[in-house]
Amino acid sequence: MALWHFADSGAASAIDATCRAVCEGLAALVAAECSSFLLARRQRGDDWKPLRIVRFGREVELRTRAGDALLRKFEDGLTEPGTRRILEAAGQHRAAARTDLYTPEEWGRSHARALKEATQLGDRLVGVCSVSRDVEVFFLFDRAMGAADFGAVDRATIANAMPGFARMCRWFALSHGASEGCQLLAPSERKVLFELLGPSSEKALASRLSFRPSYAHQLVVNVYRKMAVQSRAELSALWLAGAQPLRRAGGW
Repeated sequence: MALWHFADSGAASAIDATCRAVCEGLAALVAAECSSFLLARRQRGDDWKPLRIVRFGREVELRTRAGDALLRKFEDGLTEPGTRRILEAAGQHRAAARTDLYTPEEWGRSHARALKEATQLGDRLVGVCSVSRDVEVFFLFDRAMGAADFGAVDRATIANAMPGFARMCRWFALSHGASEGCQLLAPSERKVLFELLGPSSEKALASRLSFRPSYAHQLVVNVYRKMAVQSRAELSALWLAGAQPLRRAGGW
């Protein structure tokens, strides 16, 4: 309950720190050594693309260059059988253990198994907070090599927690321009978004971010366009709604 309250009470500019605190708090509940969260958006059909991956906990050391290549391959495309299986339920909050997602034969030849060996981590549990049918936030929990696998109680703990973080995940997706009707924000545009959600004037935000005034103004214009709003007031309303971009008569 405390984590849910914390997730809904953070400032806009603190959304990354809020997500980190929640992810680490959930990891502690299920005795995970490492945790990550991953924002993904559907491109078309069954084609999903990871937009951002953030890891916490023990620094994962890859033993070989081959392990590093495996990690890039795994992150570049969500093509694993287990990943495809969990995405079949897109649009619902859910959780799954490795044994829910892979048959023994699939696991034996999967990139996920090879990556697990390369990173010297144990079992994995996945929680998914659904922002929409096309945008989801994955919480990934890994146990240490040799530790017991996650059980039914761990899976139920994460599954029951996911609905409580829906608003936080909508904000996290929105802060990247990943919500419906928006376009993805560049890192500099995301910094400007957070400033626009606060009291800073355009001149002040340029100074705070060490941007030239003309460059800052162009970024403000870009943020409004990509977030499908026309003013700071509309942007604030969109954020406070914590949901979808404002609809206008005749379309977006």
